[in-house]
Order: sequence, then structure tokens, then C-alpha cells
Amino acid sequence: MVDEPNLYLGTPRTASVCAETPCLVHRLRRESLERMERDEPELAVALPRSFARLIAGRLSETLDTLQNVMD
Repeated sequence: MVDEPNLYLGTPRTASVCAETPCLVHRLRRESLERMERDEPELAVALPRSFARLIAGRLSETLDTLQNVMD
């Protein structure tokens, strides 16, 4: 997942991706998320949980890196 906070905050994109090999990419637009929230509420609840775990992991790695740099 890339730039998931933008989906909820509506802010300008903060990330770009360049694939080194051919790949299949899916894009979730805000309109699609709103439709999911309306039509598939259980799925819509699971998505932010997944994002939260991903963001928490990234934050933890960033904090570890900062700590190592400061030591």
C-alpha cells in the first residue's frame, strides 16, 4: 500500500512508486471507498484496521532508525 493517509485526509499525494518489474496495481479512489462504506460496511471496517497496522509498523521502523542515528 502506498500513500494510504491521503485516502482519508484528502491531502495531495505524498508518494510515488516506480516498479522494477511488471506488476498488477490496484487503485482505491475516495469515491470507491465511500461506496464500500455504504454497500460493504464490514469490509470498510477492516480496511482502516489494515492501514493502521501498516502505518504503525512504518512508524515503529522510523522511530528505531531515528534512535539508531541518535545513538
